[in-house]
Amino acid sequence: LKMSLNYLRLSRRHLWQNCDLMLWLKGPFGFGILLSCHIVQAYRLHYVFIARRLPPLKYYQLLPLLVSPWFAVAAVIQAVSDHDKRSPTCQFNIRWELAVGSLYALYPAILLLATWKVRHIRFEFDEFKELLKAASICALMLVVWAGMFVAAQLDSKVVVTTRFIVAVSVGVLFLFWIPIAKPVHDLFHGRRSNHRYSTMGQALGVPVSGAISQPLIAFNFNRPLELLLEHRRFRQSYLAFVDSRMAGEVVHFYSEVRELNKLQQQHQVVQRIYMAEHIIDKYIKSGAPMEINISHQMRLDIINTTDLADPDLFKRAVGEVLKMMQMNLSNDYWQSEYFQELKDELDADVESQQTGDDLEQQLDVTATKRALRRLYDPTPDNPFDQGCPFSGELRKENQPEQHHTGVSQKLH
Repeated sequence: LKMSLNYLRLSRRHLWQNCDLMLWLKGPFGFGILLSCHIVQAYRLHYVFIARRLPPLKYYQLLPLLVSPWFAVAAVIQAVSDHDKRSPTCQFNIRWELAVGSLYALYPAILLLATWKVRHIRFEFDEFKELLKAASICALMLVVWAGMFVAAQLDSKVVVTTRFIVAVSVGVLFLFWIPIAKPVHDLFHGRRSNHRYSTMGQALGVPVSGAISQPLIAFNFNRPLELLLEHRRFRQSYLAFVDSRMAGEVVHFYSEVRELNKLQQQHQVVQRIYMAEHIIDKYIKSGAPMEINISHQMRLDIINTTDLADPDLFKRAVGEVLKMMQMNLSNDYWQSEYFQELKDELDADVESQQTGDDLEQQLDVTATKRALRRLYDPTPDNPFDQGCPFSGELRKENQPEQHHTGVSQKLH
C-alpha cells in the first residue's frame, strides 16, 4: 500500500545510494530498536532487583513507547524533507539534523545510566556483563557512525563506503542483540553450557529438595499431607497421580516454593528474587504456562507485591493449594494404584534393610570369633601354609625344646 502511494521513494538506481533506505536502516530499524531493547532489559533489572517489585509496564508496552520517537522522526523527515533530491550526501535541514542527533545522544546516555545503577547487584546469570557489553558496543557504533557522517559531508566520493560501513555495523549490532526475555531462558536451553536444568532451583544451586529426613521404617501415611510431601518418593508418586488427573501444577508449585524457602532470607536475597519472579511468571500470572487455581485477589496481591524477597509472599497461596489437594485429590490418591505401588516399594525397602542388618550382625559375630581365635591360639591357622612343603618343618623348629626332650626319653 505504501509503495502504491509512492511513500517509500526509491529514486536512485542503487540501494546504497538511496537516502530514505539508509534513514530507516540507521534509525528505527537499526539503532532505535536495538537501543530500546537494551533499555527495556535495564528497566526490568532495575525494578526487579533494586525496587524488588515487578515492573509496572510490560516489555510489549514499553518497547513501542521507546521506538515510537525514532519512527516519528524518520516518517516526518521522509515526508517533509527533500534531501534525496538535493544532494548525494543526504544533507538534512539543520532542525532535522538536531532532532536525529538528539536521539542518537539521548538513548545511549539512558542505557549507560541504567547500566550504572545496577552495577552493585551480584547477578547469577551475567545480566550486568551482557548489558555493559551492549552499551559499550552501541557507544562504539555511535562514534563510528558519527565519523562516517562527517566523512560523507566532507567528500561525496566516500558516500558508498560510509553507507557500507553503516550497514555492516548494523549487522554487528544484531549479533550482540540481547533478548528482551530473561537470560534464564537461554540458560535452560543450553546456550551457556551443555547441561540442562530442569528447575530454577537447580540453576540457582539450591540443594536437591525432598531428601527423606527419617528412616523408611518410620514412614507413617497417617501424617498430614504437608508433612508427607516433604518426602521425595511420596511427592514423586503423588505428582504422577495428579499429572494423570491433569492437575500436576499444584505439586510443582509446592515444590518450587519449598526450594525458595531453602534460600536464606538475609544472605541470598538476589537468589530469592530470581526464584520468586520465576514462580510468579510460571504459576501466578494469568495465562501462565502452569497457572494454579487461586483467588483473583490473592493473585493480585502477589503480583503487586512491594518486596519479591518477602518470606511470606506465597504463604497464603500454598495454604490454598494444600487445602485444594486435600479436598479434591488426596482421597482418590489413597485408593489409586500409585499409592499401592509406593507402599509395595517401601515394604520391599524395609525388608531389604532388615536383611542387611541381619547380615551385618552375622559378619560382626564372625569377625569377633576370628579375633578371639587369634588372641588365644599361639599358632593361628594360615591358609597359605597348606600348599608349602616346608610348613611342617617350620612348625617343628618353632616348638619348645622341652617337648623334644620328652620324646627322646620315651624312645630310649
